[in-house]
Amino acid sequence: MQRVHRYPPKFLTDLYFKWARSVDPLLYENPMWWQSIEWVNLLFLMPFSVVAIIGFPLGWNWLRNWGIISSAFTFYSLVVIIAESL
Repeated sequence: MQRVHRYPPKFLTDLYFKWARSVDPLLYENPMWWQSIEWVNLLFLMPFSVVAIIGFPLGWNWLRNWGIISSAFTFYSLVVIIAESL
């Protein structure tokens, strides 16, 4: 019989959930608005960041407006998350 390896190990997931319940309950609850912010970060802001890292030093001026929109969303989501945490 072949042994199946479980990843991540159970003790790590237990440790993570214990930490999340006691230290960061927002992360543990994972509400829908939190998930939507994370999906926007994953699908739009991360690819834009890669393009911006390349484009801003090269002087691609068309990135400026998108950079302002990206930073405004990041600031807005940061304010919402801090307010919820407090």
